[in-house]
Amino acid sequence: MDGDRNALSPGLSSLTARTTGLAVLGLVTVSVALSVVVATTDSVAGPPTMSSSEEKRDSGLDIYLVLDVSASIGRNGLLLDMKRGAKAFVRQFDEANTRIGLVTFSTTGTVHHRAAFNSMEKLTTDIDHLEALTDTNIQDGLRRAQKAFRRLSVDLERRRLVVLFSDGMPTALTDRFRFFRSGRSRELKAAIASYMAGEGYRGLFRLRDGRKIIGFDDALRSITTENISIRTSPFPTTLGNGAAISGTNIRAYAAIRTQDKARKLRESGITLHVVALIDPDATNAGNQLESDFMHDLADGNEPATAHGQVRIVQQSKNIRRAFLRLAASLN
Repeated sequence: MDGDRNALSPGLSSLTARTTGLAVLGLVTVSVALSVVVATTDSVAGPPTMSSSEEKRDSGLDIYLVLDVSASIGRNGLLLDMKRGAKAFVRQFDEANTRIGLVTFSTTGTVHHRAAFNSMEKLTTDIDHLEALTDTNIQDGLRRAQKAFRRLSVDLERRRLVVLFSDGMPTALTDRFRFFRSGRSRELKAAIASYMAGEGYRGLFRLRDGRKIIGFDDALRSITTENISIRTSPFPTTLGNGAAISGTNIRAYAAIRTQDKARKLRESGITLHVVALIDPDATNAGNQLESDFMHDLADGNEPATAHGQVRIVQQSKNIRRAFLRLAASLN
């Protein structure tokens, strides 16, 4: 979730039906009775006949871990538990037959490790070095993973998977925005973020490094500073769906954009699995994960696309177990 919790209010609207593929973040309390809930398991057809020299690598897996490093991940030991779970997951696979990469997301997404054979030691080191940052832009994490998959050598016999971990609904999104200054306009692709709750606009952020955009010079080039909330950003004219700039609208549109990106991943043949943390004792609705939302990311209620698993845990100490059970189901 968003690291800046200065603005807190209960104004959020409910999620729409999963079959529409559109979600609107709402003021709800999620209650899950079991510590681990498993959703539909993806099915994989057997590979066609191959020569013995081709079989090992062609029937393997290509995986991108997409991990949440928003500010809430840095609290109460959650970051350490997530790292332990992610490292336990990758160690379950044969590095000569499996390529695993690492993407994180906060205000924007970042590729830390490109999927490659025989690179597990470097991958686990990269996981160890992760730090918690700010907002929750799940869409940009998925976007970076999809782009990273395109860089891999094409091999239609290998299964392609994304394993997403998050502890919160999105508070940020990536899109194109239009600005006007002194009678001139500029369109800019950037990330926009709200606070966890309330109507506050946290700002606009440059995609390549997450720096906050605080204005434009005479040539309409971005003026940036570090990612902090005390400096204000210019307001775009509207969000991409035509809605005004407000905290509620940003969070609602972020959910929609995230679901759209997940659908595109599924349509491209990538199966999306989710490990998610729900805190049953959280008193702020913004801390609650929408279980239906996470199931929609993995499933989408679309029979023509791959259906992933959703493993929901209520306590961070169970994250490692959820990752291990997911790995066992994929091997």
